[in-house]
Amino acid sequence: MSNVSPLNRLLKRVIPVWGIIPLIWSGYIGHNIFIAYYIAGQQDDWVKTKAVVAESWISREVDEQECHFLYTYAVEGRDFWSSRYAADGRECVGQRKFKRTETIEVYYSPENPRLAVVERLKPSIISMGLAGFASALLFLLGCVWIVSVLFRVKQRFFGPHKQS
Repeated sequence: MSNVSPLNRLLKRVIPVWGIIPLIWSGYIGHNIFIAYYIAGQQDDWVKTKAVVAESWISREVDEQECHFLYTYAVEGRDFWSSRYAADGRECVGQRKFKRTETIEVYYSPENPRLAVVERLKPSIISMGLAGFASALLFLLGCVWIVSVLFRVKQRFFGPHKQS
């Protein structure tokens, strides 16, 4: 019978899987940074149009608040919707400023009308720098996890390294 406790066996199987989470999270943060900069860089040429606020409310929980902001607009006879207030990732701004069914002005991309913002704000260098640093740090943690897994695989299948 094995002297290894059930908890230790579980941890040996589960812990290695948790190492992939920093890689996934760094990809998510990196994707959001790319989208924010893409939108911010393009929005000077965007076209102004009228939109109608379809949803605008904030639910307050004990530990957190959830924001819902959605507006619809038409471009060349086609209807579009967006929930993006600005390219800098602000949340809960539109809900505080606008009421449901209110008509607002939004800016949309002429090349891709699905991209729209209420305010043409640029992301701050500090916030994007911190997000980029966090993304890089999480990526490095994921890489450390990969190296540790490869090291364990090498030890298991090829034995410990012996020096002569």
